[in-house]
Amino acid sequence: MDSSHTATSADETERTDRNQINTVVDTSDSTAEPLSIRLPDGSESVSEAIISHRQMLTNPGEYDLASADTVADMRETIARLTEDVPPGLRSDLKTLESSVENVISQLEQQQQQIEELRQATTSLAEILGASVEFSTDIDSADETIETASSSESDVQTDMESDTDHAPDVDINH
Repeated sequence: MDSSHTATSADETERTDRNQINTVVDTSDSTAEPLSIRLPDGSESVSEAIISHRQMLTNPGEYDLASADTVADMRETIARLTEDVPPGLRSDLKTLESSVENVISQLEQQQQQIEELRQATTSLAEILGASVEFSTDIDSADETIETASSSESDVQTDMESDTDHAPDVDINH
């Protein structure tokens, strides 16, 4: 009989503890959602998530994230190819520019994801009482994306001025 009384006491103690916690943190009238942090695939703990996030940020290419070098190389290639476009292929260039705009948009989204990963990693580290220092430079990546966007508008301006001076040529005839 004592063992059942002890079990009941443990259950009552647990309920009392829960009630005290609910009293201290009353979530019944709150409109805010509780804090939840989604762990990356394959992570089973907060520490594994921190390690995964760090790896993603230090080696973005391995996780299908664009690096600043990739953006710079793409911008140089686009600038070089734009100079060599004959007047008859301007419509193809416009199609390519549209594709580039999509890539730049994806790069901007990836940059936002990287920033979110950094914030999540920092938050997780703070929860564990650790500090985080990143070795990549997000500002240079932002500058690269902004430069790529401005280069794209320069190309558009150059193309429009070329179109004003170049005669229309139908390559099918």
